[in-house]
Amino acid sequence: WDMFAFCIPCLRILGKVMYVVVLGVVGLTAWAVLSSCRVPLAYVADPLFCVLVVMLLWSYFACGTEPGRVPRNWAPDGLQDAEAAQAGGWAAPGAGGRPAGAEAMTRPRFCKKCQAWKPQRAHHCSALGRCVLRMDHYCVWVLNTVGLLNHKAFVLFITYTMLASALATAVLVPSCLRFLSDGDINDVSTAVTLFVTFVFDAAFAISLLGFLILHVRLLQQNKTTIESFEKADIVPWPYNKGWKRNFEEMFGEDRRRWLVPTHTKAQTRLMLERALSQSEDTHRLHSNELGGFS
Repeated sequence: WDMFAFCIPCLRILGKVMYVVVLGVVGLTAWAVLSSCRVPLAYVADPLFCVLVVMLLWSYFACGTEPGRVPRNWAPDGLQDAEAAQAGGWAAPGAGGRPAGAEAMTRPRFCKKCQAWKPQRAHHCSALGRCVLRMDHYCVWVLNTVGLLNHKAFVLFITYTMLASALATAVLVPSCLRFLSDGDINDVSTAVTLFVTFVFDAAFAISLLGFLILHVRLLQQNKTTIESFEKADIVPWPYNKGWKRNFEEMFGEDRRRWLVPTHTKAQTRLMLERALSQSEDTHRLHSNELGGFS
């Protein structure tokens, strides 16, 4: 019985429900903030909140774009034959006597499910049915896998959502205090809705802050969520190039686009070239250590 084959359709249905939930929460929060914020606070809070909502929605939909496809028939230099790869044991590390740890970082990797080579840091995503470059995780909230090309959008999505939730929580505090202290409330349903929205936004802000801290720490080390669990024992981490270069690998070198959840065509091409050439470099390194492999 294939558990993943059973769960994947359920995840897709749940993901579509999450779309409605996200848009519903955003709409409810926008109504609550814009209707309860009073002058002079409204002159600052309302425009700022609207900008955050636009950016979080832009980032949210950008998360649904291509995460990073491995090119068809891609292979490390000198390794083209899939049958020879399997016969030689060039597969995923860690099981069946295959190498694990630092040595596994430099070995060519073959995906048995795709029947194709996969670059370093790529993983097979059961939900998409293929390997994804620099795969981080599958997120049911965005109904997509977070990988090389949409990881920036995902980090910005949780950042903008956390900031919007925190701002909404602060704006709704006076309305909630009136709801709790004023015994004579004209519109009870509106007051209850504002209070419930306040609770939701406060919970989102706190939980997303913790989630954001986790991803910032991973970004600082140039690690993915998968790598933080699977390869926690590898020290020093070979992909850690320092905070600045790690950040630029994901967000790009153009500071004007750091807050935008998309990449230019040139940046996308550069990221793909780095992800694929990195695997060829590590293969050449490993081949030299073994005295050559063909």
